[in-house]
Amino acid sequence: MNWKDKIKKLIVIKKELIKLDTEGLWDFYEPEDAGSEKELGAVEEYLKYELDKEYKDFLRCANGWKSIFQSIDLFGTNELIASKEIYDTDMLMTTLSPEGAFQAAGLSENELLPIAANKDTTDLFVITKKYSNNPGMVIWFAGYEIERYDSFQKFFSAINKYNELQLVNLKQSL
Repeated sequence: MNWKDKIKKLIVIKKELIKLDTEGLWDFYEPEDAGSEKELGAVEEYLKYELDKEYKDFLRCANGWKSIFQSIDLFGTNELIASKEIYDTDMLMTTLSPEGAFQAAGLSENELLPIAANKDTTDLFVITKKYSNNPGMVIWFAGYEIERYDSFQKFFSAINKYNELQLVNLKQSL
């Protein structure tokens, strides 16, 4: 997987969105700099398990991305280790779990790692851990399961498509 090319493509789309978002609907950021092996190792040591390979390879190129789509922040190593963002998502996971969102999806909370969240809503994106029945799957929850992606790569491709669709919609509204 050539993450650098996929990331560059999304940066181009985001730059076009910036130009068209004359009302300032969304915040726009570029991805964080590449995560180092030391940072990735520290996350895995903290979590006590290996990160999904595709997600880890992505983090080697972009160590997280604020507002990757609208108000959704994709977590990097800083957010995965005892940060406010991970604390907030842990609280959200605790809220979703008693409501049965994870159970309804056939999952248990301990096989999920939060990797992205919407800072304005209850949208939460989790990746299934290595020992899950379906390791590396990304699942989008917003009170209940919204969508599943077979891999981190497919999740990222969907995020690209959502941004492209937002760009088309903005162009049509002008």
